[in-house]
Amino acid sequence: MKESLLKGLTPDQIEKVKACEDTHDLLQLAKDEGVELSEEQLSAVSGGVCSSEKETEKKDEEDKHRKIDS
Repeated sequence: MKESLLKGLTPDQIEKVKACEDTHDLLQLAKDEGVELSEEQLSAVSGGVCSSEKETEKKDEEDKHRKIDS
């Protein structure tokens, strides 16, 4: 995740962001924390820039299986 997208968040909020499993969790966290997301942050979330490590690992695993099956 781009560090610039975390600008203005407390260390506690940053840890909560990193614990989010997907964009739905991230948007809910922002709402719960009363954090207004900038246009850049919203764009990053909707564009997938803020995908979690778990989502990235899942995608990598799926890509690996596709290559094996080909």
